[in-house]
Amino acid sequence: MELVIRPLRPEDLSELAELWRALALEGASGGLVLYPPTDENVARWRKWVASAVERGEVQVLVAEASGRIVGYVLFGERKSPLLSPYRRGVIYDLYVRPSWRRRGLGARLLKEALSSLRAMGMDLATVSVAITNRVALEFYRRLGFEDFVLTLVKRLR
Repeated sequence: MELVIRPLRPEDLSELAELWRALALEGASGGLVLYPPTDENVARWRKWVASAVERGEVQVLVAEASGRIVGYVLFGERKSPLLSPYRRGVIYDLYVRPSWRRRGLGARLLKEALSSLRAMGMDLATVSVAITNRVALEFYRRLGFEDFVLTLVKRLR
């Protein structure tokens, strides 16, 4: 079965949105889902991705096998009104279908995204991972990411 990594095409958005739904559920930390993958949020995410890709604010690479998307990475430049000596890229999403995991696909997608960010002139790449997601933490650390910022949360209601 041939696996191809390629840029997102508009006709991929429905399938990609379903992968985002799975990512949103799997990435939940301690039952806290910041962006519940409701039908409304899936539609909002899909619209945002389509618009952001069209404006050149983000890029999406998909991994396709037998006409099915089996993984994707969504990335771009983190813009800020503040001055910094660094241009910072961000990995917004990286997801591989469970049946395709442990085959190096996530690493291939990430390396392609990092290569694109480097070509865009980024100095740093960041990614946010739920502290409870040990597999993802080990994955990113294994690929050279270092702990930098820890975000704490307190439930107010």
